[in-house]
Amino acid sequence: MIIMSRTISLTAFAAALLMPVASSQTWKAPVFATHWAAATGHPLASMAAARIFQQGGNAVDAAVAATFVASVVQQGNTGIGGHGMVLIYHARTGQVYCIDGSGWSGRNATPSRFDQTRGGLPADGPLAPVVPGLVSALLTASQKYGKLQRAKLIEPAIELAERGFAVTPYLEGLLNGLQDRMKQYESTRKVWYPGGKPLPAGTRLRQPDLADTLRLIARDGGKAFYGGPIARGVAAWLKRHGGLLEEDDFAAFAAREGPALHASYRGYELYEGPQWSFDHIGLETLNILEGFDLRSLGHLSPAYIHHVTEAMKLAFADRDWSVEDRGFPESMPLLVSKPFAAARRAALRADRALDPAPRGEIKPGGNTDWVGAIDSERNMVSITSSVSGGFGNMMYIDGPGGGFFLNNWMPLFKLDPADANVLAPRKVPRTGWSPMLALKNGEPFGVFGTPGGDTIPQAQLQFFIHMADFGMDVQTALEQPWFRTEAFKAYRYPNAVGKNLALSGRIPQTTRDALARMGHVITSHDTLGIGSVRAVFFDRSAGTLQAGAAPGRDESAIGW
Repeated sequence: MIIMSRTISLTAFAAALLMPVASSQTWKAPVFATHWAAATGHPLASMAAARIFQQGGNAVDAAVAATFVASVVQQGNTGIGGHGMVLIYHARTGQVYCIDGSGWSGRNATPSRFDQTRGGLPADGPLAPVVPGLVSALLTASQKYGKLQRAKLIEPAIELAERGFAVTPYLEGLLNGLQDRMKQYESTRKVWYPGGKPLPAGTRLRQPDLADTLRLIARDGGKAFYGGPIARGVAAWLKRHGGLLEEDDFAAFAAREGPALHASYRGYELYEGPQWSFDHIGLETLNILEGFDLRSLGHLSPAYIHHVTEAMKLAFADRDWSVEDRGFPESMPLLVSKPFAAARRAALRADRALDPAPRGEIKPGGNTDWVGAIDSERNMVSITSSVSGGFGNMMYIDGPGGGFFLNNWMPLFKLDPADANVLAPRKVPRTGWSPMLALKNGEPFGVFGTPGGDTIPQAQLQFFIHMADFGMDVQTALEQPWFRTEAFKAYRYPNAVGKNLALSGRIPQTTRDALARMGHVITSHDTLGIGSVRAVFFDRSAGTLQAGAAPGRDESAIGW
């Protein structure tokens, strides 16, 4: 078991910040392996994956165990009160499977209940969550495609919840930044703000309630969470605080399985979530860009940044009017089709930013986590999970059957009856999972993903372009300067249309000036890598695996 990392001197660091193009110098070293590899958002999650591999588990088992651990050590980003999307490449069948754990609203959730006279859709509190879907998705994946027993997969998470783990600086930062909202809830203050202050880095945090809840899931599976003591406890807890979710909203829910969205790009086959998510954005953008020679434009040149940005804006423009849980089951694949991309490509102007990006025509017919793994049989797994905003609805459920935060997905709905994403009882809001999985020439190639809300598809596709179009290795591709546009209506509250094109501070002023002349509103960001992307890839020619993680947070890669 090997974890590889290295640091660079302050002088080299300062020099690297000024470099706009690829360099052999990286902040982190990639992990090379021959048997298995995993990448996660936390070292303890990576260690859990390693433990499961060593016990004979496959990639599905390892990724599921790592995600359960993330629900203990990364509650600001994910948790059993949230949701998850699982993509699996099954080596023996050569098939890609998609398991969607996007939860739905309760049977009492109607637009009239949340109209503006009552304050609209709340971003936190007892009315903010929908039924959590992550547990159902993870258990479905392990039962159908894993090798080890459920209890074995949840064991590392139980141990960390009971014995405790050390708070990281990243987690302390989340708690500090959100304390004005989180401290309004007594149960949250008691555990996460002892003495009125955020838990400092290095604190050992024990969560006995969560350990007991995880034991129930390990023993009784989904029926404990959705039809047993956990569902009863959560529904009653919410009802005491003014919530709407009922026991039967949990009991009637199950993760959905269906075909993943799929598109090809320069000899690669890429897969994302199902048609009712907005995972089409990354695939549609790549389809549009396939009509341009990106290498000839020059990596991170004004023309390159402009073309990629405009293609992303066109794909985002197609989201708001077309994507919903119901109503477009037959038309969604058209958004990732080549003819549709050709039509959208024609709207792109090479010398001027689209403001706003026009929507396409088609006939009817913030905080997250990602875990990926590849095993010795070359099964591949890509899991994105989330509680939506930081710490979800910010109300820590304590006592028996608790120990976790619920999501705050209700604000992802709209209240306008003319909007495709309008709130309705037991409906899944428009979501942005986008875990990615790729094949090359029909063979396993890799999995990658990131947190980031509307930046998820933007970061992932830029990372992939660095590998596919510019031939970079995994870690070099992960650490390139990147850019993100806000020129679309955000999917999360307040859903405003932005104007900014945020460029890495490592991109030179001449490039920034050229893009401003095209009509882009330029701002800066200081992210060291490509968002928080993590990745695991299989090099068929060498028969080895590579795993890496962007620098900056708690991301970790591991392999053997």
